[in-house]
Amino acid sequence: CFDREAKSVPNGAGTHARILGRYVRDEALIDLSAAGAKMAWYPARRLERTIRPGDLVARLDHLGLGAVHYAGLSMGGFVGMRLAARHPERVRSLVLLDTSAGPEDPDKVAQYRLLARVYRWLGIGPVRGKVEPLMFGPHLLASPRRAEVVDPWVAKLRTVDRPGMRAAILGVTDRQPVVDELPLITAPTLVVVGADDVATPVAKAEAIAAAIPGARLEVVPDAGHSSTVEQPEAVTRLMESFLAEH
Repeated sequence: CFDREAKSVPNGAGTHARILGRYVRDEALIDLSAAGAKMAWYPARRLERTIRPGDLVARLDHLGLGAVHYAGLSMGGFVGMRLAARHPERVRSLVLLDTSAGPEDPDKVAQYRLLARVYRWLGIGPVRGKVEPLMFGPHLLASPRRAEVVDPWVAKLRTVDRPGMRAAILGVTDRQPVVDELPLITAPTLVVVGADDVATPVAKAEAIAAAIPGARLEVVPDAGHSSTVEQPEAVTRLMESFLAEH
């Protein structure tokens, strides 16, 4: 394991690990959730408390890692932007997938809070029809791959601690913007977004790429908020090309 070459993968880590593991050979691939970070489930409302860059730095120190290649989707992207802006010496390159630097859209906050409340008491069943279009694009939901991708995701949600998941959702709805910190990011940055992402639309990714010096934006066709599982080959190619340069 060489710290300057380590790949750091939080939030959605299983997805990223499957993608990165296809071509990471002599370098270390660290699944931070599996390593004990459990960053999505802290019982706090504010994102700054729910997912703290300082916690991630401490985890990297514990693992003996210096500067890492960081890839994060959605909430993982929230963390990655804060880490890269506040601890630039710890990020060698940054991949941000289907994420946002701003606060949650006001018209979505009430909807997400209601979904979180129902999920807390009744589980995923009653809200599945509302949540799936937020997490996946219409191309996947109408394709034969739907059961292959969505059913395991639902099965995993059934095993998640419900109060913890509710707290994570509230962390999203109540998060503070990080837009003003983006110019502080010095790491080479790839911003990826599904063309059909309704949770964090393309405009959010465009704003991130415009604010981070030298950032590269890629829009993945026929993908929603879970671009890494909806179009794994396309996302793999983008990450492969980007990481080969850095």
